[in-house]
Amino acid sequence: MMTDASLRCWIVSDGRKGSENHCVGLAEALGLPYQIFTISACQPWKSLSPWLLRTVPLRAFKNLPRDDPWPDLLLTAGRTPAMAALAIKKASGNKTFCIQILKAGIDSRHFDLQIVPAHDQMRGNNVISCIGALHRVDAQKLLSKCAHWQHKFQSLGLPEGPYAGLLVGGSGNGLKISHSSFLTMIEPYIAACEQANLPLIATCSRRTEPAIAQLIEKAITKRKGYYWNGQGDNPIEGIYACCTHLAVTADSISMLSESAARGFGTTWILSLEGRNRKKEMFINQLLAGGFAKIFAGTLDHNSTQTLTTMMDIAAQVRDLLHTKGYNV
Repeated sequence: MMTDASLRCWIVSDGRKGSENHCVGLAEALGLPYQIFTISACQPWKSLSPWLLRTVPLRAFKNLPRDDPWPDLLLTAGRTPAMAALAIKKASGNKTFCIQILKAGIDSRHFDLQIVPAHDQMRGNNVISCIGALHRVDAQKLLSKCAHWQHKFQSLGLPEGPYAGLLVGGSGNGLKISHSSFLTMIEPYIAACEQANLPLIATCSRRTEPAIAQLIEKAITKRKGYYWNGQGDNPIEGIYACCTHLAVTADSISMLSESAARGFGTTWILSLEGRNRKKEMFINQLLAGGFAKIFAGTLDHNSTQTLTTMMDIAAQVRDLLHTKGYNV
């Protein structure tokens, strides 16, 4: 039986950090060292639908190794990495165990395992579903980082914690963060944190419209909180590690999944304008499991449950690899 120390794990990425982090999170949850290859597809394969492809040659990709030794385990997420998985699996003589995360426009039977969010409603003999997104947040690691970030936040002028956090995404896929959203959801949450004497730490994503980010920065700094403007260390790890209350806008499945996995505190969902059926399904799963609450104007001190998606998926993958002769 091959041990995890000798198991060769590759992550093939198209450079999109969100998708790449799904793979990295799984490798870390399995306790495996890994090597990342960032690739791109060449023409004509770049323009072809992956659903139409039965085989893809290694030469279809830039920066992809073309010789042995091939990996024992390959993790991919996204369309181009999934196509590369087909090429690697063929080149390895079908010996590489391929795990595709998320839909990729390729029949799941081409992979040894496919992991998808439950809200995608995908079924198959080799498909397992999970609540939300795979990620790198680990409750025990956060606990060990808390003191470091407490010191960091105090050096930035904040008093000693506990703190509250705010993570803001952006408009898209039927949901909109508008000025009205700021007035009805974001500003009331900021005010509720002030009333509870919780210093607030906030960050916006690259998708946040500049006008909304400016409103949030002004509201935070007026109340002597900390708003990360992109300069210096990104405090998101510290927000996860130190904030007993954490609000996330409803557009971000990844940030909500990470927040709900922290192992302590309360995760609040900030509702937005518009509709998105899949995200509504995901949010309903969070609410039904007690993993998050809809913010309705006031904070309470009843913690939400911990979402154990990463532990659950890692256990299932570990059991499956064990049946293939890998001791992970």
